[in-house]
Amino acid sequence: MTGKLSISSSRKMKTADIKSLSKKSGVTINDIVLLSMCSSLKKYLKDKGDRAGDEDVETDIQIMMPANLRWGFYKSREDIKIENKFAALPIKMPLINNMKDSYKRI
Repeated sequence: MTGKLSISSSRKMKTADIKSLSKKSGVTINDIVLLSMCSSLKKYLKDKGDRAGDEDVETDIQIMMPANLRWGFYKSREDIKIENKFAALPIKMPLINNMKDSYKRI
């Protein structure tokens, strides 16, 4: 821990543009978001000198994603409780060089 803050973000994107791209590509909006994350992670690993970021390396990573285990809505505001009802689900994600060539893998 250095205390040095390093942040980056993408440019703003309109949901309508992402939806249009998904329709043209024949994939879901979730596919596009996931592929964006996969290609960004590969670029990050390349920038850090990790071999998994190399263009000739085709590999997957596994992440854990929280999933809601609440099977229904609370009946009223008074019934709401602070609960820890979730499970960690493993998801296998491909590290990809570009989105266009990777729709089939997702």
